Amino acid sequence: MSATGFEELHARFSAGKQYELKERQSALMLRDDGEDGAPPNRTEVDLARGSAGCRLPKAS
Repeated sequence: MSATGFEELHARFSAGKQYELKERQSALMLRDDGEDGAPPNRTEVDLARGSAGCRLPKAS
């Protein structure tokens, strides 16, 4: 049996494992954007030039 088969068998007897498998499946369906978690339009990385920049928000 493969590792996936053992995980499914383990999930039959463990509620925590069932939850883990469901979370893993839902994570695979979500998009992974490069800008997630970063401030919008404030950071820039240019690998071709070898430079990085960060723009600070304007003071009010």
